[in-house]
Amino acid sequence: MKPASVTGGKLRLLTDLDEAKASQTVSIPVSGPAGRPEDDRMVSLERRGLLTRGRGGVVEEILNEPPPRARTGASALQTLLEEREDGPAPP
Repeated sequence: MKPASVTGGKLRLLTDLDEAKASQTVSIPVSGPAGRPEDDRMVSLERRGLLTRGRGGVVEEILNEPPPRARTGASALQTLLEEREDGPAPP
């Protein structure tokens, strides 16, 4: 999908319309007080209840900590199969 801006002027808008006529997808987002740009797929998933968007920012603590290490000899497949049988381990 190609983003386009209405404020880009009449010439740009006419070019975008020509591209749309040629079966290319052109997105013209509305920003400011009238609305904000949205990804159609995300909006569709959110309306169907399959997606919940975050409302806050990134938690700095997560970015500053090293990732957890797997136990020696641990198997992701074996852990997955065990969780399917027993349910997830308590936190």
